[in-house]
Amino acid sequence: MKPLQSVAMGYVFIALYARFNGYDAYADPVGWVLVLLGVRRLPAATPHRGAVLGLGAGAALVSVPLWFPAVQDA
Repeated sequence: MKPLQSVAMGYVFIALYARFNGYDAYADPVGWVLVLLGVRRLPAATPHRGAVLGLGAGAALVSVPLWFPAVQDA
């Protein structure tokens, strides 16, 4: 898969919701992993690549606890 295709599919995965009894079947952390893998495969000369990787990793870490419905309800 090409890097930008992986990034785009990651964002699509993050944007979609499939709720089953309040539980999101599409895990946002999986989408963030796709985004990070795609950005990591971009050439090293890509502007702001390090910043994007850092912000994406931060967003992935925040999305892990928010994926569970009990945390969202609180």
